[in-house]
Amino acid sequence: MMGEAMNHVVCRFVLCVLAILIVAPVTRAHQNGGGGGGGGGGVGSMAEPIFRLKRERRADPSAAAQLRLEIRRAQDELNRAIADARRTFVESTEYVTAVDEQRRAAHDYAAAREAVLSGLRQSPGHVAARLEIERLQRHLDELRGLGAPAARVNAAATALLERRAALTLIESAALKSDDSFIDARYAWIDGSAKMAALWRDFAETLRADPACAATRQKIVDARQRLASLSG
Repeated sequence: MMGEAMNHVVCRFVLCVLAILIVAPVTRAHQNGGGGGGGGGGVGSMAEPIFRLKRERRADPSAAAQLRLEIRRAQDELNRAIADARRTFVESTEYVTAVDEQRRAAHDYAAAREAVLSGLRQSPGHVAARLEIERLQRHLDELRGLGAPAARVNAAATALLERRAALTLIESAALKSDDSFIDARYAWIDGSAKMAALWRDFAETLRADPACAATRQKIVDARQRLASLSG
C-alpha cells in the first residue's frame, strides 16, 4: 500500500512538471504577441506609412488613366484638325492646278527624252555600241560560269562598265544638245519645286495655327503630369 501511494505521488509530480514545461512557452508566446501590440507599436507605426503609400499608389492608376485618356483625346483632336486642313489644302485650286502642271511637265519631259533617244538608238554608232555591250555581257557571264580566275572576271567586268559609261555619255550629249528636251526638263524641275514649296507652306501653316499649337501644348502638359505620377 505504501509503495502504491509513493507511485501516485511520483506520477503526480511528473505530470505537474510536464504541464509547467508545456504551458510556460505558450504563455510567453502569448505575452510576446500581446506585447507586440504595444512594444510592436514601432513596427505598426513604420508599417502604417507603407500601407498608406500602397493605398495612395492604388489610387494613382485612376489619375494616370485619366491623363492617358486626356492625351488620347487631345491627340485625336489634333489628328482630325490636321486631316481637315490637309483635305482643304489638297482640294484647293492652287494645289490642284500645281498638280496638273507638274503632271503635264513630267509627261512632256519623258516624251522629249524618248524623242531624242529613239532617233539616237537607230544611228549606226549607237547600234554598234549596244551590240558590243551585249557581247561583253555574254563573255562576262561565261567566265563566271566557268569559274575563271578573278583577274579575268574583273577585267571583263571593267571593260563592260567602260562601254556602258561611254554609251551613257553619248546619250547625255544628245539630250543636252536638244532644245525641246532642255525646255521640258526645266519645266518639269520648276513644277516639282513648286509642289515642294506648297507642301512646305502647308507645314508652316499647321505649325503656326493657334488651335493646333494649343492642342499640342495640352498633350505636352498631360504627358508631363503623367511622368510626375510615375516619378
